[in-house]
Amino acid sequence: ALDNKDQELTAVGIEQVQALRKTISNISPTYLDNVELIVTSPLKRALQTTLNLIGNDCERYAHKIFIQPLAAEQGYKLCDIGVKKSELLQELPAVQWFGGWKELHSEWWTYPESVQQFEQRMGTFKQWLQSRSQCNICVICHSRPIRYLCHKELENAGTTTVTWNRKM
Repeated sequence: ALDNKDQELTAVGIEQVQALRKTISNISPTYLDNVELIVTSPLKRALQTTLNLIGNDCERYAHKIFIQPLAAEQGYKLCDIGVKKSELLQELPAVQWFGGWKELHSEWWTYPESVQQFEQRMGTFKQWLQSRSQCNICVICHSRPIRYLCHKELENAGTTTVTWNRKM
């Protein structure tokens, strides 16, 4: 999987997201309704996680989903190289209804990406999140951004809550 460009979710990954969706639904049935913004990385596995999380309710939630390249994994493995926007659209046509789609560059990723470049991007991403008018934001991304932004290690399809001071 690490040797393929922009790897899709595996069958296990899909099962993990479906289990997460069920858990969220059982604990807080209105969670997705209460989230003001869902930010997702443009890597296929994150977009597929987003789509699986919202299930068949794409029309209901598309207006609150935003594709943000700043949320992408650090570009240091082949699987962290994105695919062109046209290929994403062909494979995942629902993404065209998400915020950020029109602004997404055809080749939006940086590869290879140094630690310094990654840390600078994460700083920019954190500032972007803190400057948003929305308060309840769900971010669907990858292990390194989570580790950098939250200082936590999470399992695949894991969740955590972070509270930051706003920077308006």
